[in-house]
Amino acid sequence: MICYYVVMIYDARDKDGRAELLAAIAKDAAIASWSYDVIGVRVDDQAYRIGDVLPESRIWIDGEPTDGRLAGTSAMSLRSIADYIDHYPACVGRYVYLLGGYSEGSGDDEGEIIIGRATVIDRYER
Repeated sequence: MICYYVVMIYDARDKDGRAELLAAIAKDAAIASWSYDVIGVRVDDQAYRIGDVLPESRIWIDGEPTDGRLAGTSAMSLRSIADYIDHYPACVGRYVYLLGGYSEGSGDDEGEIIIGRATVIDRYER
């Protein structure tokens, strides 16, 4: 179901040739969904390897990072992939990660989820 949903969205809203990346994410997400409670996408400059567990994300207040940490890693929900497409240029980072883990809830931003023990399923370069 998730794969079909993502494919429908990228076909309908592809911008700037991102369909190939989103097709790869959709395919990998469909396979990984059997192994994890939640799947998400994160853009980052840090180079992680497949299988790495990402650190907990910082808490931000008014655009500034604090010393506090979330209960997991911040990511974009696959159900919000249309927003991801629209905001893709604004996301800072060289790598796009497909993450799997355990749901720790939603974040403050629209479409944001917090993934506990966020594990890198796949890495795509921008």
